[in-house]
Amino acid sequence: MAKSSKGGAFERAVAKQLSLWWSNGIAEDWLWRTPASGGRATNRAKKGKTTANSEGDICAQNGEAQKLLNLITFELKRGYNTATISDLLDNNGGEMAKFIEQARRSASLAGTPNWAVIHKRDRREALVITNCLWFVESCDSHFECWPDPQTCFWVARLDDCLTPETRIRMLEELQP
Repeated sequence: MAKSSKGGAFERAVAKQLSLWWSNGIAEDWLWRTPASGGRATNRAKKGKTTANSEGDICAQNGEAQKLLNLITFELKRGYNTATISDLLDNNGGEMAKFIEQARRSASLAGTPNWAVIHKRDRREALVITNCLWFVESCDSHFECWPDPQTCFWVARLDDCLTPETRIRMLEELQP
């Protein structure tokens, strides 16, 4: 399978997984992959223009899904088998630092306070790397990866994060 089709299939699968989680199991199509993986928003931003619902790799298909994306912008990475969390400590950050920087830029363009990179290497579980503690804090697997408050983020297995408790916590964040 070509890398681009592998990435597209992964984005569709994660969008479905996030939809089922956010909708509490009632819909698999509330979220979908962003056309051109957010590239349109990035290119328009270079010209000083905004593009609604186009930042990151996941976009909302309805108002309920948009509530999630008002809190967190997702960047998805499939493959990149040599990219690991360890790269952040050696190798000047490597690919992982580039993923995180891309997620930060996408969140900034979207005006969201939080970002998440969902990365799945071949034959491995998908991980979430995020600046959003409450997205991962109910996970037994989560750990803090960078102690500097300006660059702090957490890592956990994606499947461990998509719990009813996490969804409820995110809904609480939406309350005024």
